[in-house]
Amino acid sequence: ETLKKYTEDIAHQIKTPLTGSLLLLDLLEDEDDNFSEEYIERLRDNLIRLHNLSDILLKLAALDSGTIEMTRDRVSARDLIDDSIRNLKDYFINDPIEIPLYGDDFDLICDKKWTYEAAFNVMKNGIEATEGRHIEIHLKETNLYKSIFVEDFSKGLNHEMLEVEGI
Repeated sequence: ETLKKYTEDIAHQIKTPLTGSLLLLDLLEDEDDNFSEEYIERLRDNLIRLHNLSDILLKLAALDSGTIEMTRDRVSARDLIDDSIRNLKDYFINDPIEIPLYGDDFDLICDKKWTYEAAFNVMKNGIEATEGRHIEIHLKETNLYKSIFVEDFSKGLNHEMLEVEGI
């Protein structure tokens, strides 16, 4: 049931950048060169978003079909986040970003690959959503839980968007 909900949500999210991309292509065909660079950049952003959403759909399908098995690895939370930060700096090579990491290290028992994917995506989304490309990471361990907090400094989702997303 959860997989079905996520798949439907992602399929719905794919429609937004597709519609926007088609509109931008129409505008490029009809416009003079005054806005071409802006439209091309927006088109590129939409296509990157589509690429990322299709990756998520493929991963969900692989999980559902049982082709992917989760492992139980012992992973340093700090090492996992440091790897993500290093790769995010490469991803945002044109935007000098600094991502402070606070808190003491602890071990996680998790599938290293999938936990890395999740952390990287949450961090990337936070950077993309925040003006100035700034996020902070906080590691926290108590007697009850271990957490990796990704704090972004965006304006957040407005009330209407939360209703559309069903949050």
